[in-house]
This record gives sequence, C-alpha cells and structure tokens, in this order.
Amino acid sequence: MMTDVLIIGAGLAGLSAALACRDAGLDVRLLEAGAGPGGRALTRRIGSGLPADMGGHWLHGEDSPLRGVIERYGLEARADEGEFYISENGVLRQSDEDWLERAIDDDLARRIRLGETPDIPLPDLARDAHSRVWLEDFGYLWNGLEPPLRPSAREFLTDENTPGGLQLTKGVGALIEALANDVGHARIRSHTVVTHLISISDSVCARGSDGSTWLARRAIVTVSLGVLTSGMIAFDPPLSDATRAHLDGMIMGEMNKIVIAVDPAFFRQRRIAPDTAYELLDSRPPHFCHAHSSGLPLIQLYASGQRARQIERLSAEQATGYVSALVRHIPALAGFEAHMQGPPLISTWSSHLFTQGAYSALLPGHQRSGPRVEGPIVLCGEAFDERFPASLAGSWRSGQAAVRSLGETGLYMRQTATV
Repeated sequence: MMTDVLIIGAGLAGLSAALACRDAGLDVRLLEAGAGPGGRALTRRIGSGLPADMGGHWLHGEDSPLRGVIERYGLEARADEGEFYISENGVLRQSDEDWLERAIDDDLARRIRLGETPDIPLPDLARDAHSRVWLEDFGYLWNGLEPPLRPSAREFLTDENTPGGLQLTKGVGALIEALANDVGHARIRSHTVVTHLISISDSVCARGSDGSTWLARRAIVTVSLGVLTSGMIAFDPPLSDATRAHLDGMIMGEMNKIVIAVDPAFFRQRRIAPDTAYELLDSRPPHFCHAHSSGLPLIQLYASGQRARQIERLSAEQATGYVSALVRHIPALAGFEAHMQGPPLISTWSSHLFTQGAYSALLPGHQRSGPRVEGPIVLCGEAFDERFPASLAGSWRSGQAAVRSLGETGLYMRQTATV
C-alpha cells in the first residue's frame, strides 16, 4: 500500500514533520528503530519516580518555536532562575552569564559575524592566553568535541540557543507523549530499522532489517547525523556529492550524563537554588554539573569527548564515586552520597546504535543549511537548522521545514504547512 509520506525516525523532528504532513492533508507513516517515539528526547524515571531527561533537556532561546507548542498541549514548564559557579585553580566563585563574552575578542567576533573574516576554530576568538583556555574548555563542554577537533566560531556567535531556557516540569518525554498522541500511535511502527531507501521514479521504497517493505510517494529522513554518516541506511541512488560535502562539515559530539536523585531535604538544608550550575574547569577534562534541575532534587553531571564514552561502562557504584570525586570540593554538594534516592542513571548516546553520539557539531569553515532534498527524499533533523542548531528547537523547525520542502519535489499538497 502506497502512502503519501514515509518518515524515518519518530524523534522530535519526525513527529514535527508528521503533524505538518497531517495539517497539509497528507497520509503519513513513521518508522522508528527504537521501542517507541522520542529518540534522544528521552525521559526516564529515577529515585522515587522523578522525571530525568537523559538527552535533550532545555528549550533554549527566548524565541524558541517550542514555547507555543508546549502551551498548545498545556505542558508545565519553568525558566532557569538559578546561580552559576566556576571552579578554577582551586577556587569556587559565583559568576554571571557574561563570563564567556569577556573571553572573546570583540572586533574579531564582529568581523566574523559580518563575513569580513573567514570562520575560525572557537578558541581562536580569545582575547588572551587565559581566555583561550576558557574557550577551549567551553567548546569541549558545548559541543562534545575533543581536541584537536574544535567547533566553529561563526556558529557559536550566531547560534540562537541561548544558555539555559525553559525546562518541562515532567520532562521532555511529556512533550513527546503529547505529540505522539496527536499524530496517532497507529501511524508509528516501532522496532523497524530501515536499511535501504530506494528512489524509484516518483516514489520511494524503504526496506527494513526485518524484511518489511514500505512504499511512499516521498520520504523524510530524520535519523541522527551519526546514523546518516555511518552508512547504516543505504541510499539508491547514493546521496549527491553536495549533500555528502554538507555532511562532512559536521560531526557527532560525544556527551553523556550521570543523573542522581537525592532527598529534597538535602537541597533545602544546603540552600541550593533551583538550576544551580557548576563549570568544573579544575577537572581534566572539564565537566559541567547541574543541580536541582527544573526544581527537582537532581544532580546531573555532564561528561564530554572520550570521557563520555568511558562513563557508559561505569557501574552504579562507580558512577556515584565518579561524581563524588568531582564535586567533593563544592561545599553545597559534598556528601550527597548519604542522601541518594536510588542508583544513578547513565546515558549511553555514544554507543547507542541509533544515535552514535549526542548531537551534531559544526566544524570551522562550514555552514549548516535547512533540509536537503535528494529527489523524492528529504533529510532533516537537529543537524539541519541554522537558527537553533543541535537542539530540540532545531529539530522541531527542521521537521516543519522538511514538509515545506516536499513542494520542491513536486508532491501535491492540499494546503501549505506552516511553522
């Protein structure tokens, strides 16, 4: 049976595209490799049932298109309102959000924004040697790229994913559930790993590892950049040289979390403000710690680069010790082990077959673009958005834009999909 649009992947981009297709009057079906919708927008339960976001967490940006979406579904969210600390040279000091801006050469940054100076690696924006260390560490924590790989300075300067942002009280999983219910679970087929996408004249044939075959007039591919570049999906004909060059300008950053639930009294007694953040620059490599996330009694430790891969192999006891060693010099968090409610959770995005990394990072000298049209196939996802790259908002926008791109493929649409 032929459907109008086949969507590969039921993460946030896939669900966004599915709703846009439905609004345009198109029949749609989603094929999801995992056990259910969501992808890297994954919320698990920890401790006494607290929602813990293991992947995408913040709805970044004051103008995030997801603000209207969560209001539409009546989801409760709160804005960051906590404190920010930097641990450096044995000193823990409270800072502000402008600390990073003070590390940047303003004139050089202006010229790169205007296109007067070619793009450079992020650390090269530094105004002095000390600032360069800050930017090197920030790039590692921001994009999960370990030297000698470094992120694009231009993307850092133009990225609209401002620090912090809204957090959903019940986790990002609540948004995924609302979207999947709206799309209709009957349209989502889980445990379906697509291995081949074959363009035949004015249609697409998808083949699954289970031997299933699916026909559609058009296909939207929302899988992660890591899956796209790994060759897990064979495209016939192959992707164009232009699209391959575009993909070569990005790489999957490595980032994982250790999430620990503690007794709420621990935070009250220590007077830890909701959403208190710690930039742990003394540790080598550096780490980021987020306490009391979204008003919940959680400690989240972020590890990047090769360290992200290493923590995936830790036992619960080892993970607790790992976090303890990193925060023992922070008075507010020292001794949290005696107040834990259940074992920690550890994300595994690096080794996960259907992600192969946390999210995309742009390399210097390259630029992102919106969805890529390859005949009757459109590629989209968090790697294909210029305004909110590598984020939940970018995933949502990209899914919507992919459906608009179907017009370029000649697919009849009874009404125009809108953002």
